Amino acid sequence: MDKGIDVAIRGGGALNDSSMRSRLVCTVKRVLCAAPEYLSSSAPIIRPENLKKHDCLVYSLSSSPRKWLFSKDSENVSVELIPASYSVNNGIALKQAAVSGLGIILIPEDFVRPELGTGELVQVMPDWMPDTHSLYAVYPYHKEQSQKVRLFIDFIMEAFRNAGQA
Repeated sequence: MDKGIDVAIRGGGALNDSSMRSRLVCTVKRVLCAAPEYLSSSAPIIRPENLKKHDCLVYSLSSSPRKWLFSKDSENVSVELIPASYSVNNGIALKQAAVSGLGIILIPEDFVRPELGTGELVQVMPDWMPDTHSLYAVYPYHKEQSQKVRLFIDFIMEAFRNAGQA
C-alpha cells in the first residue's frame, strides 16, 4: 500500500500485511432490507436460513460477500449465498437494485437510512442482528511517527464520533 499513500480507510477485519499498522475508526451497523414490492411477492423470511430461497444482492468487495452472519439472543447463524443473484462492487448500484425490487441487501444502515425513512426499503428480520463491520485507518509502520498521519487519523475519528458513528 505504501506507494506514496500515507493513510487509507479500509473496511473489514484484521490486517494480514505485517508492514502495516491499523487503528479502529468506527464500527458500522448493517441492516438487511428490501423493497416492499419484492417482499410482497416472495416467500416469508422468518429465519436467516430462509434467505437461501431468495434473491440476495451482494457487495462483491466485502471480505465475505457470500456469507452473511446473524445473531438473535444467544443463537448465531451463518448463511452461505452461493450463488448470489446479483453481485456488484458499487454500493449505489446495490442500493438501486434493491429499491427496484430485485432482491435483498445487507448494507450499512447509514447508506440506506433515507430509503428506510421513505419506505422505499424496509428492514427484513429486524429481530436478527447482522454482524457489524469496522472501518480502520491503515498506514505503513514507518509513517506512525508522522505528525500529519496522527493528526489526520485523529481528525477522521473525531468526524465519525461527531456524526454518531464511533
